[in-house]
Parts: sequence; structure tokens; C-alpha cells
Amino acid sequence: MGRSRRTIPEELLLLALDPATGTTAQPQTLDLGLAGAQLVELAMAGRIVPDGDRIAAVNPRTTGDPTLDHALELLRRRGSAGRAVQWIGGPRLGLRQTYLAHLERCAMVRAVPGQVCGVLPTTRYQASDDCTNSAIKERLDTAIRTGVPPDPR
Repeated sequence: MGRSRRTIPEELLLLALDPATGTTAQPQTLDLGLAGAQLVELAMAGRIVPDGDRIAAVNPRTTGDPTLDHALELLRRRGSAGRAVQWIGGPRLGLRQTYLAHLERCAMVRAVPGQVCGVLPTTRYQASDDCTNSAIKERLDTAIRTGVPPDPR
């Protein structure tokens, strides 16, 4: 899996960032979405296989994406096939922050330090290229309006 295109979790997080505030709404729900998006991306890459409501790592070869490779390693360590709902709903402490840091390293977002109430430090994130988000939104809009996805993703 080359780095020529963004992964589904990366695109989900980019879409979730509010361009005006640099924050995301519903962070807990977003974490669930990111975990599910990892599974979809790994399945599309042939690294895991769904079997009913269970998933199993079948190909331990790395994807080239550090966040997906970490998820694949966690799934591989489980050994037997686990339930997808347990993976998605399981503790994913820091998953959103991991993806934000990854997007920052890839120059897809820029961290903007600030303060809440003038004292509490906070970090907001601005997408580097707004037209990129426009392209993602257009693909989704087309898929919704026509019912035909532009690609398997």
C-alpha cells in the first residue's frame, strides 16, 4: 500500500476536522469510526479477513503505513479470530491523537497551539490543503447521490 493516496482513517479524520475551530465534534464516536476504518483499510489491503462477525490477521506483511501496521500487529498478537465489534469498541486510547500526529508528520495538518480561557493549553489542527477535503467531500457526495461508489474505498 503506497503513500500515494490517503487511507480511509486519514480521510475520515480530515473530514471530521472543523476548518473554523480546528477541532472535531463527537471525539468518542470519531474514535470508533477510526478503529472501524482501520479494519476496512486492512481488509482491502488483504491483511485481515472477515469471517462473519469475526476478523483474523491472515497476512502479517506491513502496509507501509505506521498506524495501520501497529493495528495489524495488535490484531496478529491476538492469535485467534476476534470479534470486529470488540476491536472497534475496545480501548483505543489515543487513536485520534495518533492519527493527528501522523497527519502532522505527513504535512496534511498543521498543529496550532492555543489556550482555553486564557490559561489551559490546547492544540487545534488546520488541514494543510482545503481543496483536498473538497475532493473527498465531492467523492462522497457523488457516491451518495448516484449510489455508485467511485472506487471500492
